[in-house]
Amino acid sequence: MLFSLGFGMMTLAGSVGSLGAGYLVAVFKDYVGVDAVLAHRYALFVGVAAGLFATIPFSLIQSKKPSQEERQRSLNWRVIRGRASVYGKLFIPYFLVGLGAGFIIPFLNIYFRDRFHQTTDEIGVYYFAVSIATFLGTMAAPALVHKFGKIKTVVLTELMSIPFMFILAYTGNVGWAVAAFLLRAAFMNMGQPVSTNFSMEVVTEREQGLVNALMLLAWTGSWTISTNIGGELIERHGYELPMLITIALYVLSSVSYYFFFRKSESKENGLYVVTPDANPSINQGGGIS
Repeated sequence: MLFSLGFGMMTLAGSVGSLGAGYLVAVFKDYVGVDAVLAHRYALFVGVAAGLFATIPFSLIQSKKPSQEERQRSLNWRVIRGRASVYGKLFIPYFLVGLGAGFIIPFLNIYFRDRFHQTTDEIGVYYFAVSIATFLGTMAAPALVHKFGKIKTVVLTELMSIPFMFILAYTGNVGWAVAAFLLRAAFMNMGQPVSTNFSMEVVTEREQGLVNALMLLAWTGSWTISTNIGGELIERHGYELPMLITIALYVLSSVSYYFFFRKSESKENGLYVVTPDANPSINQGGGIS
């Protein structure tokens, strides 16, 4: 629930920014009298200022100093190589879904502009709505985990987003496109905090920092590859081809995630429990050795 709440609150805050960004561009153009480029630039400056304010609450967070044992932890590459299969199983599905997202997600605002001739403030409203839908979906995720478990929740919600990707690829109706845009995001993002939670539970506490870094690397690294390719494909072939590639990668991610971890969770006393994939050598001594 904590992972879902954290992700949901971040999404909800982002929805306010999405709505405000489109409105600010219109304000700068209509009331300040600047051209479209400067209007977008000024709106970005407002976003930068808002981000800088985040340093204030972060600076107020109190945390305990690391213990002597934590300071002595070291990463032994022999052990990391021995755990490569576990890290690879966590890395591959996340990389695949990030690769698929990079092909089309950064361009959905341009998709609405090019295909349906929507204005910046209208697109801002769509992103506000999609953030609300994502927040509601994220808040529903713990209930799905209680019923189906973490693995099935991640796989089912990811697969349920795929029909809406098909609608986005082929519809010529803006109403259908907006509805698919909302539902795709709600289902696709519903499982993200669940998968993050699972990745922390399936490894030992001492590996969590490394695994978290690998997840971040998988996401940002995959986008680095696919976003550039996706832009080229859209320029040459339109939006249908990159969306179909995204669908294929989402399916591969779901299948691999289920195949890798279907036995890592069991139901005990009515609750789903994750079985950590632990290596005894990691739990001994002063660190990972």
